[in-house]
Amino acid sequence: LMIFFDILIMMKANKDFFSQKNNRKRYLKTQLAQFVLMLVIVIPLVGAVFAYVYDTDPDWVEDSVVWSIDPNYGGPWPTFSEGLAPVEEWGKIGFIDKKGKLVIPFQYQAAANFSEGVAAVKRKDKWGYIDKTGKEVLPFVYDDAMTFNGGLAPVKIGNTWSVINRNGEVIFETDFVQIDSYSEGVAKVICNDGKYTENIIDERGRLLFTKDYIYLGKFNEGCIPAKDEETGLFYFLDKNEEKVIDRGFAYAGSFSDGLAAVTFDHGGKTVYIDRKGDVVLISEDEYGAYRYCEGLIKFQEGERFGFKDINGNVIVPPNFLKATDSSDGMIGLQVDRRWGFIENPLN
Repeated sequence: LMIFFDILIMMKANKDFFSQKNNRKRYLKTQLAQFVLMLVIVIPLVGAVFAYVYDTDPDWVEDSVVWSIDPNYGGPWPTFSEGLAPVEEWGKIGFIDKKGKLVIPFQYQAAANFSEGVAAVKRKDKWGYIDKTGKEVLPFVYDDAMTFNGGLAPVKIGNTWSVINRNGEVIFETDFVQIDSYSEGVAKVICNDGKYTENIIDERGRLLFTKDYIYLGKFNEGCIPAKDEETGLFYFLDKNEEKVIDRGFAYAGSFSDGLAAVTFDHGGKTVYIDRKGDVVLISEDEYGAYRYCEGLIKFQEGERFGFKDINGNVIVPPNFLKATDSSDGMIGLQVDRRWGFIENPLN
């Protein structure tokens, strides 16, 4: 505001000066330039104020839950795994434990969750791996790196994706566009075939599916949702590309804790099915379906999120603009653009 008033005073002074000189043309040009300068300065400031007000929660939001870790942290959707969570402070990532103690200092550009005792972290634009003490276990030489699962991790150097073991030894190289982390012995890949179709590979890098799929979910609990290129429908497939549920779906998410979110028809109601394909729960969330994790399903009311149990009982009230799925017994909730954590109330 002080800048705004200073500019107005300058404009008034210029008016008096140029009036005395009787030079209206120069006066108008100067006025226009100062007006544009005012807009350039003031509009971003006003936008920042509105953004701050919009993202600021009333006090009752923070008071509506019992915090295990107060909402003091930044970071993109932080979740716990193996007792630690990556959180952000002043643009750097570190790791905290479930008591909120900083275990690994804030020093990384980015970080994945711990898996099998190690985590992929980024420093000076390169990825490497650390253990839970923060000790480097694999050097920072990768342009991208996934989490370890089953002793294997996909990594990228230049434009080439390969799969390494815990010693950093290359098991095989590929020409895939992308390789996701392994899950239950398989990894989803994006093929370099011009159509960027998706497939899964085994631990030797062999493609397991014979058909082209335009989308694959995550392989979990023995199957993966796959969108067939010909029919446009989703099917649940095992590693042998056999359907584990006979029918197709307009949409299907991956199984989690025995349930998967599906829609039978385009634009239809979202329901949760079990491995037999039987409907267990009908979602009342008009905004879409979320995963069933550790006994809870995230739901949305307006622009805010909460959690229900499988019987539809509200366990965490829908007071939060952002919320992570329950992971490792902890739920991330955002208040005033800062993340905190509560224990899963069902634990």
